[in-house]
Amino acid sequence: SQATSRFLDRSEAHKIDGQYNEQLLRRGVVGDETTRIELKHLQKPIEPYRYMFEKIGEKAEIMNDRLEYVGQLISSKYNKPFSNPTRQNQESVFTFGRICSDTSEGKLNVESVMLETSKVLAMGKRVKLDLSMLENYSLFPGQIVGLQGTNRNGSAFQVESIHLPPSPEKINPTHLNFISNGGKPVEAYTAAGPFTLDDDLSFKPLESLVQMCIKEKPDLLILLGPFVSTKHPMISKGNITVLPEELFREQVEVKIKYLLEACSNTQVLILPHADDITHTYPLFPQPPFKNLQHSRLHLLSNPSSISINGHVVSIANIDTLFRLARQEVFKSTVHSDRFSRLLEHLLQQRTYYPLFPQAEEDSIDSEKLIDIQISWKPDILIIPSQFKHFVK
Repeated sequence: SQATSRFLDRSEAHKIDGQYNEQLLRRGVVGDETTRIELKHLQKPIEPYRYMFEKIGEKAEIMNDRLEYVGQLISSKYNKPFSNPTRQNQESVFTFGRICSDTSEGKLNVESVMLETSKVLAMGKRVKLDLSMLENYSLFPGQIVGLQGTNRNGSAFQVESIHLPPSPEKINPTHLNFISNGGKPVEAYTAAGPFTLDDDLSFKPLESLVQMCIKEKPDLLILLGPFVSTKHPMISKGNITVLPEELFREQVEVKIKYLLEACSNTQVLILPHADDITHTYPLFPQPPFKNLQHSRLHLLSNPSSISINGHVVSIANIDTLFRLARQEVFKSTVHSDRFSRLLEHLLQQRTYYPLFPQAEEDSIDSEKLIDIQISWKPDILIIPSQFKHFVK
């Protein structure tokens, strides 16, 4: 196809577009001996589960439990008792709740921001928020926050200050096995799908990646789906002559196993995506892929948290950042880095997907919210996005 021809003839293939901590030694500078890699799962793999069986009452209880959980974190951090924000009060009080909109349609804006309370605090009632006194804020639907302010007329809570939850602590080092390899760094490559172009299914980008890995021989290759995507134009229109499973075997599995045979020390980690047509679970979270076997091939759940030689790496294969940016209401009197701010939201809310209600293009199973919780602060957080690549 024309797109594939342009891809193969591109002039800046494998160009380094940016570097972070470029002063650090690269693997090849330290020595030629093999790097020892030890992978350890820090959470249990997600087991197969029934989905599309959510009940409204049970979902409401789960969301309230999460609200109470983060509320306790806020209370412990600021050491203040909570008051009901929906009641008329002339004195400044401290409260908490979930940010929501006064309408089910459209983007959240400064005029539509409301606070939904917990059942214990105010029977789940909502109150309009007046943000006019604030010079800085970053809010989105589903965000759980602490607020200081007053409700003088009973119809709106005037916010004086916003108090965010604390980020999680680092994991206890006793759970990790640190391997130094004599100061030799681990070289890892990460790539996210789709791995083929829109006008064919030849998977030339994946083939190019495999060839580069065979040349460079990284210690780790982390591949994030989708591999055979439901949104590929040829698949969505039914313009294919083979089954998706056969396409996966011939174009993806064969290339990955060829890489493993050519690179005797490289280990490959694979995470699915909700758009993977060959995966049983078209939603988030997801159990690992099945029926792929190799001693150096590791099938991970989506999301996953693992230890690589004692360094905690957390991966979530869902574009949370783009969804948050689309719904965020932001105001600041000083410069604020957008991507750092969005990533901080994930850590403070302690979940890979803090947005509620979820974006139309995402399916989240509320009964599995525990599996998308961020329990500790990772050393490295990997999240693919429509945004241009960045490192923070």
